[in-house]
Amino acid sequence: MNYRVKKQIIVLIGFMLIAGLFSFLIYFVVRNPVGCFDNIQNQDENGVDCGGVCEKQCELKPEDIKVIFTKVIPTLPQKYNIILKLSNPNAVYGVKSADYVIKFFNESQLIANHRGSFYVLPNDTKTIILNALNMDLEPDDISVAIENIDWIKLQDYKTAPQIVIKNQFYNELTNQTAFSEIKGVAVNRSDFDFDRININILLFNLNKEIIDGTFTEIRTLFSGEERGFIVNWFYPVQNPVSVEIEADTNVFESDNFMKRYGSPEKFQEL
Repeated sequence: MNYRVKKQIIVLIGFMLIAGLFSFLIYFVVRNPVGCFDNIQNQDENGVDCGGVCEKQCELKPEDIKVIFTKVIPTLPQKYNIILKLSNPNAVYGVKSADYVIKFFNESQLIANHRGSFYVLPNDTKTIILNALNMDLEPDDISVAIENIDWIKLQDYKTAPQIVIKNQFYNELTNQTAFSEIKGVAVNRSDFDFDRININILLFNLNKEIIDGTFTEIRTLFSGEERGFIVNWFYPVQNPVSVEIEADTNVFESDNFMKRYGSPEKFQEL
């Protein structure tokens, strides 16, 4: 093959490459108009530069946190316990932190409000118990707003830390300062030590209605360790027939998480 033929082949290959690149650019622009790169949700886009005429698919937004129920329980004069239950319906999004605002009304007049924060894992519920809130009047209506949500995506998340409660027992007391108590044992079945374990306790009547709730905390529960706890009631509770105890820990707070041995849990890999 002489030099002239080689040169013609090289020129032909170059021409084909340029033509192919030009064709690809035309195809790409047709599939993705200029408006798909302007960081603005326009045209018929479903999000910013995604969906509609843009080839890029939009990432689904997390569904809102849902309020399952709120309950006000009178205890002592002008003292009320509040039980709030929230639900995170998202399979891959957890809430690293969020604020809740509860407003209490009596005959449509605002009589009190309370602000707090919470976290919740994907496909999980969060029980919030507030004890001994002071209000001059008993509220007849409540509103709950969720604000400042810090979502975190946990694509491979499967299960929460395995912290279980066993040997729970409710007991009424006599001739003591407290009216009743509940005992239980928290067991850390995960591969991690935790600095803080939150324990929520709900009491139910014969109709399976919540009649009261309280909470306590266990500090520094090592992997594989068991720890007993006791919670007292300093006012009478009307005929509880069953108890529900939930234990959880904040896996989004790095200071709460201390790996000792075993493989990392899924939410710590992400």
